[in-house]
Amino acid sequence: MVHLAIQRNNEPNEHYSGREHRKHARIACACPVKICELTAGAGSSASQKKFHPARSKDLSESGIKIATCESISRNASALIDVDFDKLSSLVPIHTFISFKGKRLLGKVAWRKLNLKTGLFEVGIKFVEENERSRYEPVINYAKEVP
Repeated sequence: MVHLAIQRNNEPNEHYSGREHRKHARIACACPVKICELTAGAGSSASQKKFHPARSKDLSESGIKIATCESISRNASALIDVDFDKLSSLVPIHTFISFKGKRLLGKVAWRKLNLKTGLFEVGIKFVEENERSRYEPVINYAKEVP
């Protein structure tokens, strides 16, 4: 059975089936992580950046969903400080850009405020090694984050 969904332009979308369309399956994973938004700008020194506590909610081969008190900008680059030992059995870490043996570079795909918990839920896509040249300025900035 095909359900109709309304697109942003108020036209019906006959291709929507209500099924999951993600490339990789999600795995429930509740563990502590830390996140640091990488926003380079006037007066924004990488050495002054701080990691904020968060908790992972689920994980896939290409990204992570977290909950945090901090508002993270959409489309921002971010460093995710995680326990690689726990993740390595679930995620091919070697295919993503990492720092200091415990931090992954990611791109915020979406974020929303959960009105029940008051926490921001954030979907982050891991940046793959084959995208290194495109992210070189962000990588150089991230290397300076303590």
